[in-house]
Amino acid sequence: MALLQIMSIAGVTDTRMPVRLTARQNASPHIAFTPRSAPLPPHCNHILHCSTVQLTMAPLRRATASRPRAGPRNSPRVTIKHARTSQKRDLSKTSPMTLASKNRADRFKIFLHDDHPLLSFRTPNFPVTIELCRSSRSKVADGRPFLNDCLELIEYTSGDDYRASRTGWHPKEKLKEMQDSSMLYLLVRRAETDTSDTAVQAPDTQKILGFLSFMYTNDDPPHTDREVVYIYEVHLLDELRGGGLGSHLISIAEEAARQMGISKTMLTVFSRNQKARKLYEKLGYKKDACSPADREIRGRIIEADYIIMGKELN
Repeated sequence: MALLQIMSIAGVTDTRMPVRLTARQNASPHIAFTPRSAPLPPHCNHILHCSTVQLTMAPLRRATASRPRAGPRNSPRVTIKHARTSQKRDLSKTSPMTLASKNRADRFKIFLHDDHPLLSFRTPNFPVTIELCRSSRSKVADGRPFLNDCLELIEYTSGDDYRASRTGWHPKEKLKEMQDSSMLYLLVRRAETDTSDTAVQAPDTQKILGFLSFMYTNDDPPHTDREVVYIYEVHLLDELRGGGLGSHLISIAEEAARQMGISKTMLTVFSRNQKARKLYEKLGYKKDACSPADREIRGRIIEADYIIMGKELN
């Protein structure tokens, strides 16, 4: 037995009745219910005077999609107006810090135009070009996604460090972090050279040989109101290391801070990556106050997995 609650029967509200569902062969389904033993109001005695009432239900019909009615609701003008209203509503949900970060990124992209001298560099082996772009689109890559190439480069250069840390290596989470709309990328590719000699194979100018990613943010605890440029990733293939390219990429990120009146840059480095730590120290970076402290367990000092370093810019 189940309960059928009838909200209103001839002025009677909240009348609960036990229900018995029955099905007869070759017959329409019906519901049989018996009124509860509690007395009904006098004006309803003539309605429910029997002990069992049968309700016949018609078979359910499948709902058909109705065509949109032509009218002002579906006119292009109303549709555009609705889109603009939704856009303003979404914009109001965006934090002021995110808007400020995107505005600064757009202004720096105007400063660092395609022909800017900072976007070209010559390594000991061959010249390279540097492209400044957002996470969503690369002009050189013709709109094709490039973050997967960067992710592979991270795993190649720092995969062992990630796996040795308590954080571990999680490609999906790392890719999600890299897809942040406020993240800016400096992509390194091989520059085009004279290929008049048919015996020499033309270089692949689409392959990403290295990159640096950074963001305008307020990530400087406990000074949460202070804006900084945070360098998230710096990765180069082996053939590009030791030639000054990594230092050059960092100098571009520092210039991004200076152009916006920001006086501090920050970055994170694995504690076991001694070569990178020495490079950052040579460039003027020091261990920041917000860097995680080492732990002492049974008289042993356990160094933190990573170090946060900062630099005050002139």
